[in-house]
Amino acid sequence: MHSIEMDAEGAEPFLIEGMIDWISRAKEILIVTAFNPSASCLNGHALEKFLNTQYDKFEVVHLIDELSSGLTIPSGTSLAAKISEWYAVNLLCRKGVNL
Repeated sequence: MHSIEMDAEGAEPFLIEGMIDWISRAKEILIVTAFNPSASCLNGHALEKFLNTQYDKFEVVHLIDELSSGLTIPSGTSLAAKISEWYAVNLLCRKGVNL
């Protein structure tokens, strides 16, 4: 299994784009990533595009709730609705790994 933690101050979409082929080939991956929509927007990325890439490449995308230490699995655009433009969140993206 491969695991990656990233906090690239808004450049996470660039990192995921650069890893697309590797993500597609890998069987087991866990990626924990900080995500700040406003920082990503400054780098030319939209929230919906980034999340759609996550949904396309990973089996499950969890929103990590820092207050309760729990995971939620929002579907579709509900995750975009939960993340305000100025609020950073942590996502757990998994493929081929059961929790």
